[in-house]
Amino acid sequence: MIGRRVAVLWMLALLASRPGAPVVGEEPGAPAPHPTARVRDAGMGAVPPLVDPARMGRIEKLIDARDGAGLLRELEGPLLRGVPGYSVLHGVFAGLSRDTRRWSHLTTHYQITFALSQLAMLHEPETAELMHYLFAATRSDSRSLIQQWLVGYAPVFLRFHGDRFPDFRRDLEQELIRRVETGDGRLHATFAAIRSLGFRPPIDFVARHLVSASTLQRMQLITGHLEDRDDAEAVALLVKTIESVADFTAQKTLACLRALARMTAPEAAAALESYLRSPAPGAADGAVLAFFGLARGPESAGTAFRYLDSRATPAGKKRLLGALRLRNREVLEAVAARVGEIRDPETRELVARYARAGRTQR
Repeated sequence: MIGRRVAVLWMLALLASRPGAPVVGEEPGAPAPHPTARVRDAGMGAVPPLVDPARMGRIEKLIDARDGAGLLRELEGPLLRGVPGYSVLHGVFAGLSRDTRRWSHLTTHYQITFALSQLAMLHEPETAELMHYLFAATRSDSRSLIQQWLVGYAPVFLRFHGDRFPDFRRDLEQELIRRVETGDGRLHATFAAIRSLGFRPPIDFVARHLVSASTLQRMQLITGHLEDRDDAEAVALLVKTIESVADFTAQKTLACLRALARMTAPEAAAALESYLRSPAPGAADGAVLAFFGLARGPESAGTAFRYLDSRATPAGKKRLLGALRLRNREVLEAVAARVGEIRDPETRELVARYARAGRTQR
C-alpha cells in the first residue's frame, strides 16, 4: 500500500507539471491569468462546506464503479466555479473522508487517482487555488483526512512548480513551522512534508528545537532534517550539539553522529573523522558505530583496524565487530587478514571469532 501511494504521488506530480495548460473556455492563444494571482488569501475557508446530496450520491457511485472519466467530469464543473465551487468540493471531500473505504479508493486506486491527476493537469491554477482553499478551511483540525492528504501532496505539487504559487507555499511553510512548534499533527508527516517541499526553516529555529528535543523520535526527525540539508551550516549545528551535550553515550549525541555519517558535505566527513580520532572518553566508540552503520568498502578497513588496536573497551570492540558482521563483512575480512598485527591477544581472538561467524552466515 505504501509503495502504491508513493507511485500515486509521483504520478500526480508528473501529470500536474504542464505549465500553461489551457483552461476550458479560454480562446486558443489567449494569455493565461497569472497563476499566483488566483491563489487568494482573502476569504479562504470563509464559505462553509456545501452539502449536495445528489452530487454526493453520484460521486459515490462513480468511485464504487472505478469510473475515473465520469468522476473527472463530475468534479471539473465545481473546480471551475471559484470559491462557491470549492465549497461544493469541500463538502464532497468532507463526506468521503467519513467513509474509510471510499476515501481509500479516492486516494489510492489507480483509476480514481488518475482522474484526479488529469484534473490537476488540465487546470493547474484552479487546482492550486482549491488546495489552498481546503488547506485554510481544514487548518484548525490536523486530524482531518483532507488536511493530512494535503500536507502529503501539496509539497510535491508546489516543489514541482517552483515559485509559481508563492502565497500557498508561504502559508504551507508557516503551517509546518507551527506544527513543529506545537507538536500538532503527526510529527513524522510534518518532517516528511518539509523534505518534500525542499523547505529550509531558519537554522536558529532548527537549533532551538534540537536543543529542546527530549524524545528519540523528535531527535531523529530533526537530525534527519539536518542530514537532508547536508551543508556546512547543518554540520556546524550537529557538532555544536555534540559538544554541548558532552556525553557520547547520550541518544542525542548518537543521533547527531549518525547524521554526520550519512552526510556527503566535506565538513561532515572532517567532523566525524575528528571524533574517530578523538581521545575524549567514548568519542571514538560512538563515532565508529555511526561510521560503520552504513555499508563501507574494504578501503575503510584501516578505520576499523585503528579502533580495534586501540585501548577501547572489550565491549566497544564487540559492538563494532557485531556491526561489521552485520553490514560490512568485506571490512571484517580485511581486518581479519591483518589480525596478527593487533597487539592485544584477546582482541585478536575476538576478531578471528567474529570473522569465522561471518563466514558461516553466508
